[in-house]
Amino acid sequence: MDPECFIPSFSESKLTDSFDLASKLSVQRAMSPLPLIWKLKRLLNIGSEKKLKEAIRVVDNVVMEMIGQRRREMATMTAGLNKSDLLSRFMGSIEDDKYLRDIVISFLSMNWLRIN
Repeated sequence: MDPECFIPSFSESKLTDSFDLASKLSVQRAMSPLPLIWKLKRLLNIGSEKKLKEAIRVVDNVVMEMIGQRRREMATMTAGLNKSDLLSRFMGSIEDDKYLRDIVISFLSMNWLRIN
């Protein structure tokens, strides 16, 4: 999913790179013949589990940044109320930013699965 449907001026490379990495590492984890290995890596915060944790953190932070930016825009100008992008529409009915973040990431996941 193009992040521009949420915020038209958003540069997507940081988000898409981290999202792609997190998705690929999650698939590798699911295909691991021995779950004990990835669980141990996660416990020790090493290797692919360390990369996965960092990629998820970046995705969460970037999406929360997008949400915060839009909330500030909507609070400071009445023009923000007229925006018709997807993020603005969700923000009109959802006040919990973490829940909104999860919705945005779900939309990104659906699109990633569709194109990969």
